[in-house]
Amino acid sequence: MEERTYLSSFAAADIGPRDILEDYSTTEEFVTAGGLHLTVGVVCDGVGGVQSGERAAFMTANTTLDFMRRSTDTIVPRMLTQAIQEANTKVFNDSTSGKSTIAIMAIHHDSQSPYGRLYIASVGDSGIYLVRDGDLKRLNTDHNVANEMIWRGEATPEQAFALQNAYHLTRAIGIAAEVEVDIGFYYNAPGVDQAHERGKAGIALEEGDTLFACSDGLTDLGEDNLPYVRNEEFIAHALDNDVERTARLFLTYALRRGTHDNVSIALIFADSKKRRSTDPTRRSPMLYVIPGLVAVLIAILAVVFVMSGQDDAEKKELESELQALQSDQQTATQLRIIELSYTPTPSPTFTPSPTITPSPTALPTLAPGQVGYIVQADGSSGPLEEFAEVEAGDEPLYVSVGNVITAERFIYFYFEPNTSGQILDITNERVNFLLHNGGDIFVQSKGYENRETEVEVEAAPRARFNVRGSCMSVQQVDDLVQVACYDGTCSYTLERGGEYVRLEAGNRIDLEISGSDLEIVDSGDIAIEDAARYDALLSRFFAPGAIIGQSCAAGYVPTPTPTPSPRPTRTPRPTRTNTPSSSQGSNPNDRDGDGVVNSEDGCPDNSEMVWPSECGCLPATDRDGDGTADCRDSCPDDPNKTTGGLCGCGVRDTDSDGDGVPNCNDGCRNDPNKTAPGVCGCGTPDTDSDGDGVPNCNDGCDNDPHKTAPGVCGCGTPDTDSDGDGVPNCND
Repeated sequence: MEERTYLSSFAAADIGPRDILEDYSTTEEFVTAGGLHLTVGVVCDGVGGVQSGERAAFMTANTTLDFMRRSTDTIVPRMLTQAIQEANTKVFNDSTSGKSTIAIMAIHHDSQSPYGRLYIASVGDSGIYLVRDGDLKRLNTDHNVANEMIWRGEATPEQAFALQNAYHLTRAIGIAAEVEVDIGFYYNAPGVDQAHERGKAGIALEEGDTLFACSDGLTDLGEDNLPYVRNEEFIAHALDNDVERTARLFLTYALRRGTHDNVSIALIFADSKKRRSTDPTRRSPMLYVIPGLVAVLIAILAVVFVMSGQDDAEKKELESELQALQSDQQTATQLRIIELSYTPTPSPTFTPSPTITPSPTALPTLAPGQVGYIVQADGSSGPLEEFAEVEAGDEPLYVSVGNVITAERFIYFYFEPNTSGQILDITNERVNFLLHNGGDIFVQSKGYENRETEVEVEAAPRARFNVRGSCMSVQQVDDLVQVACYDGTCSYTLERGGEYVRLEAGNRIDLEISGSDLEIVDSGDIAIEDAARYDALLSRFFAPGAIIGQSCAAGYVPTPTPTPSPRPTRTPRPTRTNTPSSSQGSNPNDRDGDGVVNSEDGCPDNSEMVWPSECGCLPATDRDGDGTADCRDSCPDDPNKTTGGLCGCGVRDTDSDGDGVPNCNDGCRNDPNKTAPGVCGCGTPDTDSDGDGVPNCNDGCDNDPHKTAPGVCGCGTPDTDSDGDGVPNCND
């Protein structure tokens, strides 16, 4: 049995503004054939376009990791070097691949440190960083023209980076038959030799360390000449207690600031009691208690100062002490804000919305850090903060999401009761929304034809449902999802990065969740009772800014409008009831009837739980026993996978012949030179040496372009019969 590790890790990537996702990132924990227990994080940034860069990045990462698993070497830096060189050979020899960078962190879990010893290796310009004690350290270096000149002593930094080709890469995977792998730790290193010596020794990790490798889409400079993710943001979230949330948050920072490229990260946390949530939407009561107590103390001292009869010298001394105390208060408050609840901008207080009227009226202008408004069923409203989780209780609500720059509202999300979700990303053109399990929402962007919304269902993260300038509903009940298009342009894809399929207005599709995938099981017209239910929901919110003109569900409801009622069960379509279950208590102060009042119950609607698990107020079940809860496991019935990978759940992404194509997609899984049998079959190349259109395997004269069989005269000699006597010239 493997010893316990004190690390947690997560990898994430996003396509960003590009058409193809050419970044690849992953984190894994395994024991090598040589007995080394390793935690590994890898980021590869592919180059080439038309999927060649994507293939190069995938092949680089998987060949490197596969080599490490099979290696019997017990010297980690040497193993990393050989693994990357093996990957370079594969990519270089593959004519369909582009090029790639690689940045890899390998942590050896030995007996000398509970957190392990870190080794690194890189080729290209993907960075590796360590955050320790509030300090961000770049561990590796970019392999570009400027840095190479600086390390060789051929130019000063000012001279080197003034060159036109300063940032051109000098090393990458797949450029040449050989590649120089860099294992150096360059932070405060006086030279390359010293950096490499440090790399051979590695560094012991400490409690609370945060490590990450990332592509340059996170750290390059934007139009404001600042990195897309600021150094202070990496530091502020380094002691978060949720590695997945933090990784996604870093990507969101870069995407919202208009990064030019794909973004990817592999993030590793070393355990610490100091870790706590740095969710930007979270506020700690201590932020208000501490300055309040200090303010009271200052007031008391001030009264003493006024009423006392000190001489001038004593008064000046006390005045100086008061000023120092005020300064200490400000400093303590600022530090507490960073430590307990980091927020890029101050959190404004909720303000009541204007009185609900039959026609829309203006909501207050958005303040910095706000991206919209949450409007409750009673008409009260409050600001929506960036990255916020939104949850409707027993009553519906709607969210008005605004333009980050101009504060213009352009997307509306209507939540049925007991629905929750999260705004993942907002740009001036698009809103990305994550619908949590069991949710039911109606999205309206009618009137804003240039704005689009993309909805992701938590239980099936591969799929995307898109609506532009129109209306769409998405709901999930158990393992069924229904999507309906009410107006305008709707589309969907069941594979992230795949081609979108148009969903015509007036139509719905019903899908069944299988692992992390969705399969269409039914389609047809929008049901009248569904349209009536959504129309009633939208009509209820003729509140400030809520409806643009009219409900776009109304056109599907006959006149007179039938009273919406709970839908009858239809198989396989989802069903939903908006009333609380009969198992809940009748006491409004104890909704779930578990004997714990709502204010002290972390799960007030679940009688089986008082405190949330990692899955919230749902049981943290682990059906496949792989150590990852089902709510975080995209393959909850596959103990060998937590994401679908290339082959999907239930099928390993094994690449037996190491050609970069997994067996599930490889028609010749034991032939590294072929992915389909071709003419000659697996194991035999379809070579045509003489260029006569017949491969050697079927050509009796594979070096004679004029013959495919020896005939009478043999290969190389034509069977010509010049005098027509039936005897070829070779025998005549």
